[in-house]
Amino acid sequence: MTLAEGNEWVCTLPVFPDGTTVFYYAVVEDHDGNTLRKYWNGYRAPYMYIVTDDPVYSGVVINEIMYQCLDTAYTNSKGNCKNYEYVELFNRTEEEIDVSYWRFETEDDKYRLPGDTVLGAGEFLLITDRKEAVETVYSLPQGAVIYEFDFGLSNDSDTIYLQNANGQEVDSVTYKSTSPWPTGCAGQGPSLELSDPSADNSKPEAWASSVAVYGTPCDTNSVPEPAFCLL
Repeated sequence: MTLAEGNEWVCTLPVFPDGTTVFYYAVVEDHDGNTLRKYWNGYRAPYMYIVTDDPVYSGVVINEIMYQCLDTAYTNSKGNCKNYEYVELFNRTEEEIDVSYWRFETEDDKYRLPGDTVLGAGEFLLITDRKEAVETVYSLPQGAVIYEFDFGLSNDSDTIYLQNANGQEVDSVTYKSTSPWPTGCAGQGPSLELSDPSADNSKPEAWASSVAVYGTPCDTNSVPEPAFCLL
């Protein structure tokens, strides 16, 4: 490693063939011999990148958000759980997309999807904080793909980021519980659903409160598509 301007250290990694997944982390040692390994997040996941000339995928969108569910208790071995939040991703393309090691982030949390995760054409993927509760309380189609992470979404406003394995942004949404965003999702049962998967989901008018109570996790959204596409 070499010291650059601004007290930054720079390291050049070896050249690898296209498609190679490279994992790495920094090891820092002070004058007393104490060693710190700098990982990407609290789960001790290393930094990584995938060698590719075209790493950005624009076909996966944040399609549904349950940021404040009904106050319905679900009892498991850990006691009563009352938060079954989720974020649904949708592959709107006609091709399968490898989403291995993609980053899911909120303003307070960040996680990686596991390796060997492929999202087929027109398929959904659910990220939730209570997998068992969501499977039990919500109506999910058979074979739904669900990943559980210990995250929490704000009941007022939050930003959700989706990045590919190399940290390049694929999609992001900053929702609010107040107008002009749909206001019926704030603990009344419905989720935020994208009216059209090709719409600009950064705009509040592209979203609506789900017709179905609990939303439609891993299934076609329940809100009617608009008469025109919001670009």
